[in-house]
Amino acid sequence: DEDFDEEDRPTFTWEDEKTLVSDLLHTGNEQDSEYVKINSLADSIQAAFSVQSQDLLDDIADTLVPAVNCVKHGHQVLNNQVDDSFAVGILEFDEACKKLEAITITSHNELKKAYRVSQARNQEMLKQLEEAYARRDKLWADFEAALDEIREYTAYFYFIRCDDLFLLYLLVTPAMESVKSLPSRMERTIATLEKQSKQIGKDGGSKEKYLKGLLSNFV
Repeated sequence: DEDFDEEDRPTFTWEDEKTLVSDLLHTGNEQDSEYVKINSLADSIQAAFSVQSQDLLDDIADTLVPAVNCVKHGHQVLNNQVDDSFAVGILEFDEACKKLEAITITSHNELKKAYRVSQARNQEMLKQLEEAYARRDKLWADFEAALDEIREYTAYFYFIRCDDLFLLYLLVTPAMESVKSLPSRMERTIATLEKQSKQIGKDGGSKEKYLKGLLSNFV
C-alpha cells in the first residue's frame, strides 16, 4: 500500500522461516532478549533525564534572567541618568589604576633585575670563596711541608753537631764556674783595698802631726 507509513513498518530481521516464526511468537534468542532489556531500560530512564534536563533549564533561566535584566537596567541608567562628574571620576580612577599598574610592573621588573644581579654576585662571591679556600688549603699544605723540613733539618743538626756541642760545653763550663766565683773574689779584693786605705789614712795623719811639730819648733 502506498499510504503505508515507513515508521509503522516492522523492523524484524526475517532471514528465514524460523526467524519469522520466532519473531511472530515473541520467542527470540537470548541475545535479542538482552537487547530488548537494554532498550527498555534506556526508555525507562529517559523520563528521568527529561525531568532533570527541564530542571536544569529552569535553574539556568532563574539565574540568567535576573542577571540579564540587571545589566539591561544598568545600561538604561547609564544612558539616561549618567553623572558627568561621576564619569570623570571613574575615568580618573581608571587612569590612576593604569599608572599604578605600570609602576607595579616597573618595580617588579626592577626587582627581578636586582634579583638576577644579586644571584650573579652571589655566584661570583661563592667562586671567590672557593678559590680562597683552595689557597688556604695550599698554604696549610706548604706550611706543613716546611714544618716537616724544619723538623728533619733540626734532627739532622742535632745528630751531626752533638760532638761539637759537647766540646763547647767542656769549654764553657770552666768559664761559667769562674764567673760564678767572681763576686766573692771581688768582695775579698774590695775588703783588702779598704783595709789598705784605712792604714794609709792613719799613717798620713801621724806624718802630718810630726810635720806640724817641726814647723812649730822653727817658729
